[in-house]
Amino acid sequence: RAATRRLEQMLEVDPGLPALSRTSYLRELHGDLDGAVLALQQADVAGASRGPAAAAALTLLGDVLRKRGDDGAAEAAYQRALRIYPELIAAEVGIARLLASDGNRPRAIKVLTALTERLPQPAALTLLGELLALEGREAEAADAFALVEATAALQRDAGQDTDLEMALFAADHGDGPAAAVRLGRRAWRARPDNIYAADALAWALHRAGRDTEALPLMRRALRLGTSDALLRYHAAEVFAGAGRDQQARQQLREARDTDPWFSPHHQPSAGALARQLGLRVPPAWTRP
Repeated sequence: RAATRRLEQMLEVDPGLPALSRTSYLRELHGDLDGAVLALQQADVAGASRGPAAAAALTLLGDVLRKRGDDGAAEAAYQRALRIYPELIAAEVGIARLLASDGNRPRAIKVLTALTERLPQPAALTLLGELLALEGREAEAADAFALVEATAALQRDAGQDTDLEMALFAADHGDGPAAAVRLGRRAWRARPDNIYAADALAWALHRAGRDTEALPLMRRALRLGTSDALLRYHAAEVFAGAGRDQQARQQLREARDTDPWFSPHHQPSAGALARQLGLRVPPAWTRP
């Protein structure tokens, strides 16, 4: 509520790109993807297609459009962002995600390889490793994941807080559940009101086989109704692990209907969980 009030004050003073971008994020957190798209379209107009901030807003627009299933419009937004600011990593990662979801993993890998050779950014490296693993290129995937950890260590040395992102990485690809729980707990203690910090710790606890402990944290992570397929998938696994199958079905259905291409790494396990819970399995969760 306090954040909403501050945002309303910002919009009254200056209804420009920064306030509209934050409005979009707040709407997305509350599950209003259509409202998030509208705010970012207004931000695009307010930014007058100039500079890195305008390119970043277009990239966010592409991300929300992709989550909403409008891949053509998402690609157009990413391409516009890159025309404005060609070095924008997030826009290139968005394009790679679109390529992978369209079944063109080799092209997505090529895009991400070129990007990470230029700038080894952890999110891009993680996606690259996941796609390489799906292609059976395990040694190259391991190299990408090792570079994620090395890059994160450099970021920590430079004073950046990487606990949240690295908790998820450790749980899925890195040092394992114990390290993930340690990092996730640090992230949540630093940001107890952040839904993604609660999700990171809940997921780490799930991976450690501690679903009962994860349940209250996952409920905190879901409290805003956020339309995030990865968050909903995590919730489904936690609820299923704790024997709450009805809630698990609800969350997995939300993940499937929001963005079935949410994660190359988790799509096979999402399909297995859907079959276990008696839900329809989308093609994205069965494709090797």
